[in-house]
Amino acid sequence: MKFELPAGAVQYLGRAQTHMRTKKDDSEVAAGSIIPLVSQTALGISNSTFEVQAVDASEVDIPKFREDFPVLETAEIGTRLMTVLVKAPAPSAVPAAVPAQ
Repeated sequence: MKFELPAGAVQYLGRAQTHMRTKKDDSEVAAGSIIPLVSQTALGISNSTFEVQAVDASEVDIPKFREDFPVLETAEIGTRLMTVLVKAPAPSAVPAAVPAQ
């Protein structure tokens, strides 16, 4: 999926939050590798997956960004929350983020 941002534009995309939960079925991506089996099983990682979502924390985040990055002090910052998808062919894949429609 594609994400385009015009030159010079500044957008707040949200704060990514993750939660590890038990997989509903084997089609969901595992939170970790099956190997080493004993430690992954003992920690519950072999039968877990990550839920990732973007939340709007702009009231806290944008002032902090402006404080940390002075170039943003006078910038107009738009807000466009991302929809985060966790669909990967292998557990080592990184979740892809796409803009919400």
